[in-house]
Amino acid sequence: PPLVGKEISHRNITGICDDPDVVERFNTIAASIKKDAGMEGILVNMQLAPYGLVCVVHPLINSEDFEDGIVMDSTGALGHDLLNDPARVKIARATIPAPGVVTAGPLTLLQKGHPVVEEGFIARLAINMPNY
Repeated sequence: PPLVGKEISHRNITGICDDPDVVERFNTIAASIKKDAGMEGILVNMQLAPYGLVCVVHPLINSEDFEDGIVMDSTGALGHDLLNDPARVKIARATIPAPGVVTAGPLTLLQKGHPVVEEGFIARLAINMPNY
């Protein structure tokens, strides 16, 4: 169901990523990719979004990729409905059938309505699985 006040862009994710083993495994894989990519300060987070709903973000709170005390708090991304948010639907829908990475940008990345990254890019890669 949609969340009150965010009916267009966010939904309740209860039951989607509740398995602690899945969350732990995703965080371990995402941390490894982030570390090994050699893109410090560029690759600032990774998201798991089954059914187009962001349910895990790594790191959830990121202070290591920014200077001057800037922190990227991605808790507001949890429940983000990528397939129905008018600001993100185009890249989300283009990602599903794509054989590789789909990018969008440059664009301003917001946290709680305030810009944290003025010129950022979003890169999405679909992981298509049977029955999902």
